[in-house]
Amino acid sequence: MLSINSQYQSSIRVRLVAALMNYFRRLVTCCVIGMSLTVFGAADEATPDFPVSELERVRTDPDIAVTVDIDAPRAFVFTFLSSHPDDYIPDAVSVEFDHADSQTTGTLDTGSERILTLEDDGFLVQRFLEYDLPAGFTYLTDSERSTVSVPMRYAITRYTLTALNDGRTRLEVAVVYEPDSRFLAFFISRAFRSALNRDLQQAAAIIEAGRQ
Repeated sequence: MLSINSQYQSSIRVRLVAALMNYFRRLVTCCVIGMSLTVFGAADEATPDFPVSELERVRTDPDIAVTVDIDAPRAFVFTFLSSHPDDYIPDAVSVEFDHADSQTTGTLDTGSERILTLEDDGFLVQRFLEYDLPAGFTYLTDSERSTVSVPMRYAITRYTLTALNDGRTRLEVAVVYEPDSRFLAFFISRAFRSALNRDLQQAAAIIEAGRQ
C-alpha cells in the first residue's frame, strides 16, 4: 500500500510539474525587450495606476534575469527581438502593432502596443513603456486586455543590449511580476526562467543562422 501511494503521489507530482511547465511556457511571450530606465515620466503617464517602484525594481532587483551573447550587431538584434517575436516564440503565429499612442506618429516607440496572437487564437497585449533603439526597451504585459489566462497580475520586461568589441551583442533580459498566488510563485519562477532562456537561445540561433 505504501509503495502504491508513493508511486501515485510521484505520478501526481510529475503530471503537475508537466502541466505547469506547459501552461507557463507561453509566459515567455510576456517577456521580451527592455532598457535601462533613468526617467520614469513617460512610463508613469502610460500606466498611471502602476507603481513606479516596479520600474526601478526591474532595473535593480528583478525576479528573473537571463543573459545571452548573440553574434550580430545590436541594432539588428534589437529590431528582430522587438518586431518579430512570432519568428522565435513557439506558440506565436502573428504579431500586430498599434501606434495610436506612440510618441512618434505611426512608428514603433514608447506608447506603442504589440499584440501577439498565439496558436489557440488567444492574444497578449504588450505596451511599450520605454523604447530606445538600439540600447533596449521595456514593456508591460496588459493582463486585463490579454485573452491568454496567466496566473499573474502583471509582468514588466526590460531588455538591455550592449555592443561587444568583437561585433557581438550581449542581451540582458530582466523581468518583474506579481503572481496571483504565493503558492504558485516557485513554480512560476522556474517555468518562466526556463521558457525565457529557451526562447532567447532560439532567437539567437535564428539571428546567427540568418547572417551566415
